[in-house]
Amino acid sequence: MEMATIVKIEVEGFEETKALFNQIKEDYGQKDAQNIMRNAVRKSMQPVLRLAKSLVRKDTGALASSLQIETRRPSRKDKNSKYISDGDVVVGLVTTASGKKLQKKSFKNIKTGDKQSYNVIIKDVKGKEVISNDQRAAANEFGTASVASKEFLRPALEGSSTIVANSIGESLKFSLEKYKAKQAKRVKL
Repeated sequence: MEMATIVKIEVEGFEETKALFNQIKEDYGQKDAQNIMRNAVRKSMQPVLRLAKSLVRKDTGALASSLQIETRRPSRKDKNSKYISDGDVVVGLVTTASGKKLQKKSFKNIKTGDKQSYNVIIKDVKGKEVISNDQRAAANEFGTASVASKEFLRPALEGSSTIVANSIGESLKFSLEKYKAKQAKRVKL
């Protein structure tokens, strides 16, 4: 189960920016325009990740170590959300790594100081061994029947939303200025 608190950041009054993105799409293609956005979103989500790691309940440290930033094109499931619109080209999430990624990682156990592997191989209902995703994030954020919730993702995102918005703007500004400079050099040649 993936968890995400969505903060939608809309920039108004940047017709020039839209035109520049369209020019990037024309000159270099949709992929380059999306990469510029993905990099900006990934960079801007770093404060959210740091705050989430500091707020998460720590037992062994495995959950905090498994948190990561994921940027991607919105999926069909994402587009069903009231927070995602048809024009959105990138979504950014702070989430736990997939079971396949966790299988390759290790973490330092804060109780023992030992380096440990994630225990991601579990048996499904039919007894077949499968790679599990880390469900501790949901259990911590929302609680379980026996453990009270201790939110960490929502407060991290809400507490960093202004920083995220400013960072996206700065990162896009830098990327777009770099693109403009390349285009200016190309015209002079």
